[in-house]
Amino acid sequence: MNEKRLITEQEETAYRLCSQDFANLSKVEASKVMGVSVRRVQKLLANVQQKAPSLPIVLSRQQSVVQHCINDFGKTYEQTALILGITEAAVASTVKALKDKGVFLEKRKRTVPYEKHMDSHVRETF
Repeated sequence: MNEKRLITEQEETAYRLCSQDFANLSKVEASKVMGVSVRRVQKLLANVQQKAPSLPIVLSRQQSVVQHCINDFGKTYEQTALILGITEAAVASTVKALKDKGVFLEKRKRTVPYEKHMDSHVRETF
């Protein structure tokens, strides 16, 4: 059975090496593994995105971690910056890049921090 491939084997290799769902290597690391230039890896990933837009978008490690902090843990920019050891401006820049790629990020409302006097306003109902 000879099925025609939508993406080439080299495109698939680049995708699997760089995708956060597989090896999660940087483009530089993937280029070394594949024995090609970084620009070639970038072109292969762009081809995959064009040919198969339903595949998840390949994110950089920082983009992946920022998305994870915001969506899964509900962290603010400030908290994410502290966790990653980067500036809030770097987090904001990463979030902008994620949004430009069409990645969904949760909108979080600021919450009021707990204070002891709030205990008197809580009622247990069963």
